[in-house]
Amino acid sequence: MAGELKPLVAAAFLWYLLTIAAYSMVGPARDALLMTRFGPAMLPWVYLAGAALTGAAVWTYGRFARSSRRRLIGGTLAALALTLGGGGLLVAEAGSRALSFLYFLWCDVFGIMSVTLFWTYADDVFTAEESLRVFGLLSAAAPVGAILGDLAVRRWVRAVGPSAILVAAAALFALAVPLFLFMESRAGGRGKSGAPPRAAAPVPAAGLLKTIIASPFLLWLAALVAFERLVPDFSKYLYSVEASRAFGGDARVMASFFAGVDLWTGVGSFIAGIIFTAPALRLFGIGGLLASAGLANLALLALYPAAPGLRLCAVFMALEGTARYTWFKTAKESTYTATGKDVLYRVKAFIEMFVYRIARGGAGLLLLAAGWVGLGARGVAVLGIPFGLAWLYTAARTAREHARVSEGS
Repeated sequence: MAGELKPLVAAAFLWYLLTIAAYSMVGPARDALLMTRFGPAMLPWVYLAGAALTGAAVWTYGRFARSSRRRLIGGTLAALALTLGGGGLLVAEAGSRALSFLYFLWCDVFGIMSVTLFWTYADDVFTAEESLRVFGLLSAAAPVGAILGDLAVRRWVRAVGPSAILVAAAALFALAVPLFLFMESRAGGRGKSGAPPRAAAPVPAAGLLKTIIASPFLLWLAALVAFERLVPDFSKYLYSVEASRAFGGDARVMASFFAGVDLWTGVGSFIAGIIFTAPALRLFGIGGLLASAGLANLALLALYPAAPGLRLCAVFMALEGTARYTWFKTAKESTYTATGKDVLYRVKAFIEMFVYRIARGGAGLLLLAAGWVGLGARGVAVLGIPFGLAWLYTAARTAREHARVSEGS
């Protein structure tokens, strides 16, 4: 690794580690509070409202997309840390159900925006060639951060409660701001100056949708991201139903259990990221890695109707998380390096935040419809199977288009 890369990679690794550690603390605490205060029946509404709130966040982010990297990324990181911590304190003191619901939605937005900001910056700072060598290492920061975050939850949540965990996560995430500023000081002139000839055209004034529709690669990538969000929401619903049955209204015990499952996910992700990502990429290619998390979800949806239970859901949630946060993530982020700067900073934010959450809204509508017709948890699993199959097909098409774009650049 070149000498100039080492400080950037080290800072990026630590930045991503802190982001995932904070997110791993937020997830179990937020989910336990949500389930114990509102129950799994509220999940479809959470998905729908979360899509709307994310849309507003993406619109606001887009208004500043042409600002300097320092202002755009640094300002957004600081805002996320302040709102996460301040909201956690407010919810703990106020005790309002409406305020709690809004804050839980914002925690969801925090999760997607914090990760998207990191990878948007990494895609810009590192070249396409460097990404093939560096992104596997950066992805390994995710399981390390997840393990640390989950251990913190399991160690402290029963003593201090989920709300305090949320505030601590915000303080941890705030450390990403100086790391970003350090990277900016060392990045120099690094950054994309334009799209490769066949990768994607510059974003026209007519809008982002036309840009995506005009590029088969971006269109299939957007579809892949939609299935990446929609299908796991079916699995998450089954997991939440079984957890609510097992733990009832005990938020601290439920949060500890969620963190335990996430801890095993982190261990699996660390092993998969460090040891098996490069061999898997050589063996299965980008298309195989893009399909990996879809296969884990599809297996759960297929098995659940015959053998429902918390143990089955927990095992496959861990397997799905392992695949999605290592192999799938590495492959997906590598595809973005075929695009230019305008696409990277505007279209990627639209796909990864807006399309991602609109898909979650679609999952909410489907789950509401399933509840209205009385399908039950088994019926929800069956309903999700065609979407899991669609994920696999979309992964293959995305890989094919990425290869075409890369050859033409």
